[in-house]
Amino acid sequence: MKKIIIFGLSILIILNISVYGRNPDNDFKLVNKTRENVQLMLEQSRKDFAKNPKDLDSQVCIVTALALLNKDQELLDEYRSLRLKLDGTKKEEIDGLILALRTGQLEEINLSFNNKANISKGGNLTMKTRIFYPKNNFLSDLPNAKEKKISGLNLKALQLSGKNENKKAIATVKKALKIKENAMSYLILGYALRAMNRDSEAAFNLEKGLAMPGGEFATANYYALLAKIYIDDGNGNNALSVLQQGLEANPEDLQLLTYLGMVYWGIGDAENFCKLCEKIKTIDPVIFIFFEDNYNSAKKEGKA
Repeated sequence: MKKIIIFGLSILIILNISVYGRNPDNDFKLVNKTRENVQLMLEQSRKDFAKNPKDLDSQVCIVTALALLNKDQELLDEYRSLRLKLDGTKKEEIDGLILALRTGQLEEINLSFNNKANISKGGNLTMKTRIFYPKNNFLSDLPNAKEKKISGLNLKALQLSGKNENKKAIATVKKALKIKENAMSYLILGYALRAMNRDSEAAFNLEKGLAMPGGEFATANYYALLAKIYIDDGNGNNALSVLQQGLEANPEDLQLLTYLGMVYWGIGDAENFCKLCEKIKTIDPVIFIFFEDNYNSAKKEGKA
């Protein structure tokens, strides 16, 4: 779980970004009265921002609400305006939120607030990830009890990771590996280790899981997670290789494409960077905003 607090007085966004949580076939849901509350947050934040255009708290809430309500055209303008005012860290935080929303990594969202007259300052927004297990479970067609036991342990480990109980998840998945080595267990182990900042161990297990028979059933999230470890470590070549593998099976996956854009820009490949940005823009103009400044700069300087 990653907590993102965007400015001290703004909403608290508890964002569980899960590598197994994405299901592109189903959008997230706004539960209970959340849609109504988000609309109220949007209206109140707009009033606050109109009174004080320097109030970035309110503008962050406007962008968040527009993203939650899928008001894309309004979101494009407001999001672009907000990013111009943010520094690197805060820009990364809001980008991370938007990416999670646009790529369907979330299952449900709850918004509550303490003071209807001041929603943008008192709101509490909680986002819950899906527990996703591959439909093409590569153990399900094996009839013996051992394979069913492995499947059960893997699923339990996923659920524990979803609750941020990663030590228990690791212990559980290791029980599955003692029965039989399998790709899914290694991938889950890699995720749990990454959540505990044990990145070298995480990369080792993710690599092993993706390379094993059955690794082809891994969702794009696992490729993205391994690539992000390499990106954070400054290893652009390894990240590039992993992303290319993931994109072979998931050519329009926005998370993979976004990370690929980071890699291309980081290694100075302006030509492929610009081509990729143009592809991203056709898929989701909101995600293109991540790269818009660098794209315009490269084009202006004739690098692509």
